[in-house]
Amino acid sequence: MSWDLDKTVAALRENAGANSRSKCAAYGGMAPEVAAKKWIVGLALAASALSSFARDPLPEEAATLKFYQWYMKELVAMQEPLDDGKQAIDQFIAKDLHRKLIAWAKAQSLDSDYFIKAQDFSDTWADNISVRATERIGNEATVVASLQDRDLSTKVAVQLKKVNGHWKIVGVFDIN
Repeated sequence: MSWDLDKTVAALRENAGANSRSKCAAYGGMAPEVAAKKWIVGLALAASALSSFARDPLPEEAATLKFYQWYMKELVAMQEPLDDGKQAIDQFIAKDLHRKLIAWAKAQSLDSDYFIKAQDFSDTWADNISVRATERIGNEATVVASLQDRDLSTKVAVQLKKVNGHWKIVGVFDIN
């Protein structure tokens, strides 16, 4: 379903204006507490209606989010995703990147975790991930992933490529 945010907001405002004029007269005779409660319920219903218009994530956003949710759960569980979950990680990253990561790990040439661009992480990051696509050209896309809690956060640009119909991570860059 396609929708235009500006048109939706304009329609809600117009409808709210007409409704508020007609409802003011009806609420005028009510006790202020009752009128306030009805107004709050109406506002909650309007917010609920607007949230239903939120768009579904783009496929590259969904792939990035799914990866980081899995990856962070692995780290929190003290697993080594490259070693312990070789088959699992292959569903998320390109083969070339996997080979590079294994070579870098053997050479001990990484100063921080490749995917989060940090040496430390928060146990709550798996539940506090936001993603947004910034660019898509053909079978390539860039998605910004933010992992955060109150005290610690990181933001990375994730490059993806569509391989055999699936979005795969081909690179991750620090954008903190």
